Amino acid sequence: MEIIFVLSLFLIGYTYVGYPLLLLIAKKVIPRSVDKQVFQPEITILISAFNEEKRIQKKIENSLASNYPKDKLNILVVSDGSNDQTNNIVEQFGSNVKLLAFSEQRGKAACLNDAFKTITTDIVVMTDSRQDFDKNAVIELVSNFYDEKVGAVSGELLFYSENENTFSQGVDAYWKYEKFIRSSESQVGSVVGVTGAIYALRKSLFQPIPNNTVLDDVLIPMQVSLQGGRVLFEPKAVAYDIPSSDKAREKKRKTRTIAGNYQLIQLKPELMNPFKNKLFFQLVSHKLLRLIMPICMFLMFVSNFFIAKYSWIYMVFLLGQLVFYSLVFLSSYFSQLNRFKLVKIASAFVSLNLYAVYGLKEFMFNKNIHIWK
Repeated sequence: MEIIFVLSLFLIGYTYVGYPLLLLIAKKVIPRSVDKQVFQPEITILISAFNEEKRIQKKIENSLASNYPKDKLNILVVSDGSNDQTNNIVEQFGSNVKLLAFSEQRGKAACLNDAFKTITTDIVVMTDSRQDFDKNAVIELVSNFYDEKVGAVSGELLFYSENENTFSQGVDAYWKYEKFIRSSESQVGSVVGVTGAIYALRKSLFQPIPNNTVLDDVLIPMQVSLQGGRVLFEPKAVAYDIPSSDKAREKKRKTRTIAGNYQLIQLKPELMNPFKNKLFFQLVSHKLLRLIMPICMFLMFVSNFFIAKYSWIYMVFLLGQLVFYSLVFLSSYFSQLNRFKLVKIASAFVSLNLYAVYGLKEFMFNKNIHIWK
């Protein structure tokens, strides 16, 4: 039992604290620079949409308002079987805004594969319909491609408050932690995955992905890395979004994302080969270990319960776990507890690990999880 407790504690500690600390040290000891300079080739902004009649006009107008040279800016909206007014709205714009519409919903991955067949520009900026770009976001993204070693660049997603609640605050705190890890990985070498709401890549390094891919924003950049391209995080390329205040919708989204992590290894087994995948260590530390955290948390609690009587140190750990889970449980019934930031973060932490369990179930039993509803 002691071995189980110590091993579980180590894995939890390494995943959430140890790995970020290693990155913090590495970026100070062995930083890797990028030759970023003003670079403004002709580009395509690729917007993925499904039934976005309420947001697509604003998204296109926001993209056109970019400070990027207008004569070098093309917009392609790929509509995944939209059956509302999305397509009609897109067609009202000028010649530099094109529509690629499909009659049935197949999933984002299939649409991206077809869209890239029609794109002629060397650089493609990928985005969704919901988020707004800062006016300089595209310029900041594309300037990194002056460095020929750069194959893909992720932007930064910032949340602004609107009807913020306890859950959305917890999600926002988790996202800040996640961005620190991505930024650190970028400064050391390459990021594992990008922000789907805002990233860019060289068209020459795009490889078609399976049509049932869930995490296109992880698989596409990982394929770029397998070809030798560097994947960066650019904090000056900002997109804005509202943190989810709908716990049910966030559960659905996060469950789908975690299911996509399981699927990633199934679709691309060579990612688990450290001799082929130079980001193997980062992939395991950043993505894959998080999938087993619910098991580690359960084993740590159970083993701690049986060994607590042998040492006061074990007893302190057990009491700490009891207090931690009790606060999370009680915060669901006593809203006053949610005034404390640690309680908010603890609740989000437990929720995210529960989603990992739901994600495994989705991966195993939902064959259409790549289609977002």
